[in-house]
Amino acid sequence: GAPSPKAHAMNAKAYFSSYTVRDEIWKGIAASGVRTEVYQLTDLPSIIPSNVELRNQQFRLAEELPGTGLVIHVGGLGFTAASLHAGVPQILLYDHDEHWVHANAIVKAQIGLGFSVRQATAQQITKAIQEVLQESRFRQFALALSEHYKPFAKARPSLRVANEIALMAGSTL
Repeated sequence: GAPSPKAHAMNAKAYFSSYTVRDEIWKGIAASGVRTEVYQLTDLPSIIPSNVELRNQQFRLAEELPGTGLVIHVGGLGFTAASLHAGVPQILLYDHDEHWVHANAIVKAQIGLGFSVRQATAQQITKAIQEVLQESRFRQFALALSEHYKPFAKARPSLRVANEIALMAGSTL
């Protein structure tokens, strides 16, 4: 089932799937000072920042997302939609065209920020994490949209969810 919203903490959870995360991303997360749980890394960083806890396990969306202050991920439809349903602001570090579309949708909907995973700088990542966690509009819009999209919590197939994300951003697929 889709995650249900609850009050946000001042933390972050990250999921990078099988992507190799550049040092710039790690430096940005470290400089933010925000406690961040990172799930299922294929390649471990050379230096693990002190504010990062590595979790070598699957990310259970329905249990892990609610109450999270921020989700950092590569922009896949599953994480984008699950974060939307949980009312959690997002930072998308996209690499593929469809992930770029999801990043643009969350930016337009004011529920997060998006950057190219190949071009993002440490300074951009640090600033983005702090901005999304500190500016209440991201939480407010994320929670409002999660309420609005409750009827789609069991949406299948993925294209229907993708269409709803596009609609929230003011366009259609």
